[in-house]
Amino acid sequence: MDENGNPGTVVSSMNNSMGGGDGVEGMEQRLTSCIEKALQGVVVERQEHEGPSSGGDAREVDASQPATDIASALAHQTRHGLRPEDIHVLVVDDERMSRTIVSSLLKKCKYSVTTAEDGAEAMELLRSHPPGTFHLVLTDVQMPHMNGLELLQYIRSEETLRCVPVVMMSSYDNGNVVYDCVEGGAEEYLVKPVTQKEVQRIWQHVLKKRSVATTVPQADAKMMQNVALAKEVDTCTSGETGRESKSTVTSDFLKMMRNKRIQEIAELRSQVSQLEKDCSLVERICGMEMNGHGGKRQKFDSAVLDKKKELDNVYFTKIHNEHKEDALKHFARDLNVMSQMNAFNVTSVIRSGNMANPQEMVCCADFDADDLHFATVSVSRSVKVFDFESMMTAPDALQFPVWQATTRAKLSSVSWNSYIRSHLITSDYDGCVQLWDVSSGATNELTQFEEHSKRIWSIDFSRLDPLQFASASDDSTVRLWNLQQSSSIDCLKTPANACSVHFCPFKATTLAVACANHNSYIFDTRKTASPIAVLTGASRAVSYVRFLDRHTVIGASTDNTVRAWNLDTEGDVVPPAEEYNGHANERNFVGLSVHQDGFIATGSEDNSVCCYYRAFPFPITQHMIDAGDSESDKKPMSSNNPRTFVSSVSWARHSKHLLVPTVFSSSQVLRVEQSSRTQSQLQTETLRQR
Repeated sequence: MDENGNPGTVVSSMNNSMGGGDGVEGMEQRLTSCIEKALQGVVVERQEHEGPSSGGDAREVDASQPATDIASALAHQTRHGLRPEDIHVLVVDDERMSRTIVSSLLKKCKYSVTTAEDGAEAMELLRSHPPGTFHLVLTDVQMPHMNGLELLQYIRSEETLRCVPVVMMSSYDNGNVVYDCVEGGAEEYLVKPVTQKEVQRIWQHVLKKRSVATTVPQADAKMMQNVALAKEVDTCTSGETGRESKSTVTSDFLKMMRNKRIQEIAELRSQVSQLEKDCSLVERICGMEMNGHGGKRQKFDSAVLDKKKELDNVYFTKIHNEHKEDALKHFARDLNVMSQMNAFNVTSVIRSGNMANPQEMVCCADFDADDLHFATVSVSRSVKVFDFESMMTAPDALQFPVWQATTRAKLSSVSWNSYIRSHLITSDYDGCVQLWDVSSGATNELTQFEEHSKRIWSIDFSRLDPLQFASASDDSTVRLWNLQQSSSIDCLKTPANACSVHFCPFKATTLAVACANHNSYIFDTRKTASPIAVLTGASRAVSYVRFLDRHTVIGASTDNTVRAWNLDTEGDVVPPAEEYNGHANERNFVGLSVHQDGFIATGSEDNSVCCYYRAFPFPITQHMIDAGDSESDKKPMSSNNPRTFVSSVSWARHSKHLLVPTVFSSSQVLRVEQSSRTQSQLQTETLRQR
């Protein structure tokens, strides 16, 4: 440093010693050496102003501490045989320069050091090394991917890592951040730039943890911490804290708690003020609409009460980001939909198996264009067509397929033609597509299309072109077909296994494809060399993709999440506009279906079906499927005992009926409608909430 305290010496020495072009490794070595030399100068200068430091020997304790504390620390240290070279520190910082400086300081004090660029890399190091490898974690707060607070939360949640001390460091001396770190379990909070004297004494945190672990029973640990805190308060009040701040740790902590509560009160007051204004605006809008249309006020529905907390978050995160009056109108419309459509009721139950095979695994289903019939396919190589109209007329009657056929391979998908009403196509595990004519009564396929080299996961008829359909396969291709040609008319190469394909119902040349590489793609079928948009955001394979409307695509992935993408977003890489959570899906194909009115249905591996509405990220209703009373259903799910789960969902095209096939059990037809809870039940729940 120069005489004014500026780091000019450090910068100039670094610039002078980093000449040459012998590669990145040589530059890093020269950078580290330069920093160490500069730090030696800083240490000498600080020793002249502050007196001798403790050096690198952990047995020398800071002279500013009371004599009794020094003796106690030395006694503990001797008993545990703890030295700096015995302590392995994991340094986590996304800034390369800061990481290098802190590592050099620690190495000068004879600590063993390992570095990580962010919290995710640090978490992987902690997982991959045996317990006890790292004795202390020194982490920055602000980092990409996984910040310091998230890393701290992970360490405190792991049984094998809870005894590892965590010291936080940051360039920001923000009271709320410090409070969050202390509340999360951090041992200390250092403000950058970190000094050598600060890193010299971090061994004390390891010593304290070991002392508590070896001398204090777990049941009395909390009491001992309180005693230590009381001693610290006494020491601070008696004036024996040396050069430390006059305010005690307890006082600072309480002030931070107070400031946080004051901030929360201010936010609540602001929200109350916003709500009062919005109430007046809504009353005015509703009054105008009622006077204009002669309508009547709707009653408060129980579904709104059940989802009060979730709706609160939606309201304050979305409403005030748009034009107020338009946003409130949209919110009122969506809230009205949820209050009217918030429960699944069973209208019919269909046994998907037969006497020879009572546990048939239905993997896909689809309604025809007029909702007169629906078809199911299964891995037991059967395709069946049921009369939906007669099923709704007599829902309690035994249901048998009006047409069925058997194939040579396991089936995976089915799709109806929207114009040639009796035509449907199926796909199988051998990579073949079959075309069937249900009205003829024949059980042999009309045509078979064979070009895929591996299993086909998904097929889809275009709703605007009656002759065109597409197939997505494990061979990383999507093929476009025409019923009048025996070979495919085009082949789209995908970066990974293609899991799902869907034509846009509003534009014949737009096609969506879901892939196992965590992305979905939008193609123009007239120019298939490259996609026109890449839909990102999923952390695991995307198993289904559907068009909700002309501008919105819905996708489901095996990370327990359904996502919505807005195709009007600028750029060819599109992040998700909304994420829907509330179902379980980590390993199986559980189905995805969208309704033209904005409803999104998906299966769940806990044998339930969830219904989302496009405006809300939580399920508006969820229905548990009766798994039956068999012994296999009562055992935990395993490879030898596959438990029942929802395997597919399909909305009827012109009503709110949802077909829900399940694995190894019956299929159900559900209808989404208003909850049947009585007004007295609603009043009772309202009183409990109050």
